[in-house]
Amino acid sequence: MTIDTTFRQMIDEQLQTIGRVLSGIERGGGVVHLRNLGLLLIEATGLPERNPGLVAAADDLYAAAEAVVRNSHKGAQPIVRKLRLFREAHERFSSRMSGAVTQNRQERLHSLEAATLQAA
Repeated sequence: MTIDTTFRQMIDEQLQTIGRVLSGIERGGGVVHLRNLGLLLIEATGLPERNPGLVAAADDLYAAAEAVVRNSHKGAQPIVRKLRLFREAHERFSSRMSGAVTQNRQERLHSLEAATLQAA
């Protein structure tokens, strides 16, 4: 098993776990789901190299989830809109995480090329 495969599997497992927590939130899960999501997002954003776009997507996802959990009973904004924003934030975060795998691989290949050129 290569490093790329292992890293990809770790990312996929994180995304699946986050997806399960998000499903719980969508089905009316409360503050416990929100706390778990926060912990998972912190862990997930620490897997790849520091990526401001990924961190921003994680922040957006948490904010959207928080709006669904905390404000679903208030009439300030229809729940349908909150759920749409929640799903869009999830899609952006998943896309950024998947992109992090590609970016990580490219950075490692670039480092290998540089090391090979220095050795030659």
